[in-house]
Amino acid sequence: MTMLNMKTTRLLFILAAVMLMALSATSAFGQGKPANTDVIVGFNSAPGASERALLDGVGGTVHGTFSIIPAMSATIPSAAIK
Repeated sequence: MTMLNMKTTRLLFILAAVMLMALSATSAFGQGKPANTDVIVGFNSAPGASERALLDGVGGTVHGTFSIIPAMSATIPSAAIK
């Protein structure tokens, strides 16, 4: 096998490996709804303990409360989104 053929074969092998990795990554992501979703939940007034309890009640995790708008950032189960 000549040096050019070896380089071409190696390049084709690397390209095939990269394509297989890309395909396996996209198939893992395309399997329906994700388990959790990051959300920003808005309220009519500044959120407090009862609003945090509401998000906790659906299995969510509150990440923070906004001071400029009456809202909280959280991660909640996708099934809780209506």
